[in-house]
Amino acid sequence: MDAKGNKVNADKKIKRLETVIAKLKRARSVTDGLLQLSELAYKVHEISEFYPKLQEAVASAFQADNFYVVLQNHESLELELVYFRDEMDSPTLPKIKGFESGITGYVFRSGETLLCDKANYRQLVEKKRFLQLGSEPEFWFGVPLKQGDRTIGVMAIQSYTREIELTDQQVSLFEHLGLHLMTAIERVSYRESLEREVKLQTYKLQQEVQQRKHAEKLQEALFRISELSGSNVPMEHFYQQIHQILGELMKVENCYIAMIDGETLAFPFYVDKYNPVGKTRKLSKGLTEFVIETQKPQLIDVQFADHLIATGMLARLKGELHHSTCWLGAPLIVNEEVIGVLSVQAYDHDYEYCHSDLQLLTFVSHHIATAIGRKHAAEALIESHAALEQKVSERTAELRDANDNLKLQIEQRKLIEQKLFHQANHDLLTDLPNRALFRTKLEQCLQHVKRHNDHHYAVLFIDLDNFKQINDQFGHQVGDRFLIEASERIVSSVRENDVVARFGGDEFVILLDLVTDIRLIEEIAKRIISKMSAPFVLNEFPTHSGASIGIRAFGQTPVQVDELLKQADDAMYQAKEQGRGCFVFYQQQPKNFELNIN
Repeated sequence: MDAKGNKVNADKKIKRLETVIAKLKRARSVTDGLLQLSELAYKVHEISEFYPKLQEAVASAFQADNFYVVLQNHESLELELVYFRDEMDSPTLPKIKGFESGITGYVFRSGETLLCDKANYRQLVEKKRFLQLGSEPEFWFGVPLKQGDRTIGVMAIQSYTREIELTDQQVSLFEHLGLHLMTAIERVSYRESLEREVKLQTYKLQQEVQQRKHAEKLQEALFRISELSGSNVPMEHFYQQIHQILGELMKVENCYIAMIDGETLAFPFYVDKYNPVGKTRKLSKGLTEFVIETQKPQLIDVQFADHLIATGMLARLKGELHHSTCWLGAPLIVNEEVIGVLSVQAYDHDYEYCHSDLQLLTFVSHHIATAIGRKHAAEALIESHAALEQKVSERTAELRDANDNLKLQIEQRKLIEQKLFHQANHDLLTDLPNRALFRTKLEQCLQHVKRHNDHHYAVLFIDLDNFKQINDQFGHQVGDRFLIEASERIVSSVRENDVVARFGGDEFVILLDLVTDIRLIEEIAKRIISKMSAPFVLNEFPTHSGASIGIRAFGQTPVQVDELLKQADDAMYQAKEQGRGCFVFYQQQPKNFELNIN
């Protein structure tokens, strides 16, 4: 082969080598770009940081000052800007709709790369391939973003000053970035979502830990309160320690305990930043009296207070210079009677109490009331014993040799103890057995039934009609007279071996023991209703009442005391719903049966 032929072959080899080198450069450029994209997806933890880093990566290969990414919304299927940097249209992410009609939508629909200069751009606009949105570019280059075979977005760069000359390596790099960008975005989004979920779960765990710590602290404080209520510390110290414990759980800078003393309110404990001393005052229409009247815990803010004042249920106290902006009060109830109020308050919106604070204050008020009742009873008993011992001592000194007089004193002491026991187990107004004694009698009856299947009984739950109207119209004294006469009518309607008890208010309960026939129960119930329907003469005016009776007659299987009382109470409410002045057997007890009594 001559020299000319060798040169031709050498030129061909050089061209092939140059082509291979160009391909290798392009492949290396693409590989480096994809590695850089993968590294970004690995290092960046938030999608908001990913797009600026992506622009930096693109700008390292060619000019990308104006760069944006558009993705299709999964729900609306519209194209939305997720990243936008542009020197002409806006420095921030614009709220643009209608990308589908612009050059971006054109690439999205075609699913193919588009590289065009100003002339090509105008030509495509004139051919109505798309509409011009925003400023006209000198150069525009966009690639579709793929997820499998589906186009879900567009990534584009543009220039407004001059046409950018891109090599095949740069074009190939941008296209491959478009093919793999969604994988990187999904990886960053997943990591961001995962980290967000971890933060959320961590926050929830911290909240649970705080709640558990608070619950443990609350439980410890309540145990101390319960333990304190059973101690023998003086009441003054008792109030101070309760205030200290309560202060560990809520704001108690302004706190007081008010006790009803006849027609006045006394304050055995009082702490207030404006009024250091709680002065005894007459009962009026203050916040404390509102709790006493409703007999319920109250949370009163400014709006509620204004409403109560407007309706006449509340009145500002004379001489009161500072009004509370948030007030909590819980009644102190002893033997079902309100004897006082435990209260905390805030001024000038220093803090706002909530219902959980009210629940806590209510719990504490129960323990305070229990302690007060126990201490009052103990003091009364001590005083009674002291007086008795004094009398015994005096009689013993005077009549040391008179054994008869000494025996008399001992008998008197026994009578007093019996009287105290009687008072503890009987209603103070009607002298009927109270709830505790009735439960004891009923428990004894049920125990007897377990041993003797032929022993039958019935429980009657009675609710008097119109008692509240009588009480409101004529006053509590007349209401007490009405209850006394009503109890006498009920007692006169039953047998001597039956037990009549007052549960409180206008509720009475009867235990009919040794029942021989269901007709006997009905006869007694009718007798009670008849006597209660007769007029009561109160304040020289006849007043009418009535009785609704629920009956729990004996069954095959005895039940517990609480369940039996509830069943009788449920039957009583059925009687009230049927129009009152009647009686109802629980669960439709059989009306006729005979018992064999040996």
